[in-house]
This record gives sequence, C-alpha cells and structure tokens, in this order.
Amino acid sequence: MIKTYLLKFIKGELSLKVTFWAWFVLFSFVLEYFISPIFNISETLSVIYFIFMFIYTFAIFLAVFKSANRFEGSKVWSYLAKAIITINLFLSVSYFIELFQETYLEDYSITQEINFYKENLPLRVDLNTELIDINKKENTIQYVYKLYNTESFTALEKRKFIKQVQNSLCEEEGSQNILKKDYTLEYQYVDKNENNFLDIITDKSVCGESIYDLDILKEILRQRGEL
Repeated sequence: MIKTYLLKFIKGELSLKVTFWAWFVLFSFVLEYFISPIFNISETLSVIYFIFMFIYTFAIFLAVFKSANRFEGSKVWSYLAKAIITINLFLSVSYFIELFQETYLEDYSITQEINFYKENLPLRVDLNTELIDINKKENTIQYVYKLYNTESFTALEKRKFIKQVQNSLCEEEGSQNILKKDYTLEYQYVDKNENNFLDIITDKSVCGESIYDLDILKEILRQRGEL
C-alpha cells in the first residue's frame, strides 16, 4: 500500500493540492523545524539527514511538476506550482553544494592537514614549548604542547597566558577562518613530565563579533574597488 502510494506520488498521480501543500509546504516545514534538530545532534545523523534531504528535494520536484502537468484547473496554479518548485530545486541544490564543500571537503582537507603535521611531531616551537600531538574529534581540534618552564608560572601569569593565546587565535586569519566554521580549538599544555598543566578552549564566542572585523574591512575595500 505504501509502495503504491509512493509510486503514485512520484508519478504525479496525486492531486496538486495534496502534493504541493501537504508533501511540499507542510512536510518541508516539519522537516526544518522538528526533524532537522533531532538529526543535528551527531555527525552520523547529519549525514543521513543530508542524504535524505537530497533525495527528497528531487523527488518532490518531480512529484509537483508531474502533478501540475495533470492539473485540470486553472493553468495559473499549475504554472505557479512549477515555478515555485523549480526555484526551490535551484536554491536547494546550491545549498547542498555549498554545504558539501564547507562541511565535507573542507573537513577532509583539515583532517589531511592534521595527519600531515602529526607525522612531523614532535615539533619545537620555541625554547620552552614543543608541540607533541594534534587530534581532531568532530568539530574540536586539540593541540597538545609541552612546556618546559611551568615552575615559573604564577596564577597571574597563567591568566595572562590564556588571554594571550586566545587573543592570538581570534586575531590570526587562519585560526579565525577555522573558528568561523564552528570549530573549537583546544590547546592543552602539559609540563615536562607530561602532566596536565593548562587547558585553553577557544570557540568563536570567545572572540565575539570582532572575529568578523577582517571580513567587514575586506567588504568595504571591495566595494571601494581597492581589493
């Protein structure tokens, strides 16, 4: 029965009213505001939802278009339905491409870059600091540094050090770009015996709106034709 109904749906044999208002408008609303938040709780579920939405977008396009062709009422409604569903298809495909590039291709690129650096660890940063590990778990990138002068750190110096690291991450363009993509940067510092000494966790909320200052400046220069 369900299979028969789905076949009728895809072939456009359901009424335009049902196909457009129930399966396109209402179902899209339910997906966006009720189903999507559930699937966004994990990366695996997000992938499943992405695939489902990709299939649904093309299925609803075919269903509405074919149903509109069969519509026996005013041609105005048929044309409007076709126009709206075509615009939806165009916008959805553009969104899918952008999302795929940002989420999967860039994520893959970041993972590959991390793996490259891991092969070259440990890496001496300065006389007192050594990068000993890099890890990535979902949207958190963790850097593990070994400090050789932890004995000299006072509580005040620790606070200053945290502020200095976070300011640097918020101001440096490379880390800015990562933070703006909703990644969290976790800097873990251990002492020379590799005992935990300090954890600094930074996301874009730590940087505030200033994280977008460079983007705003670039846009101003672009509008002036100076970029």
